[in-house]
Amino acid sequence: MTDEFDSLFELQADTTAPPAEAPPQPEIRSLRVSLFKPGAKAYYQGQWCTVNYVTLRRQLLLVQLHEIAAAVESSKLYVEPSELTLKRH
Repeated sequence: MTDEFDSLFELQADTTAPPAEAPPQPEIRSLRVSLFKPGAKAYYQGQWCTVNYVTLRRQLLLVQLHEIAAAVESSKLYVEPSELTLKRH
């Protein structure tokens, strides 16, 4: 009788419980964009130039280059894209 009584208190693994799941990880998104900032190198008309400053004029992004006398539309320049990581905390 003691054997039956002792067996009631033995711990047994619960095989019906699902394994513990890790909490869902937030989705990490990234964007590759051209950043026009002072000192950045930009490719324009076959030469590499240095960005002096940036102006926003009537929904038009203009970039002043050290080597060029006039402001240039950003769409006419090539700047190596930078990767921005977007993550919600």
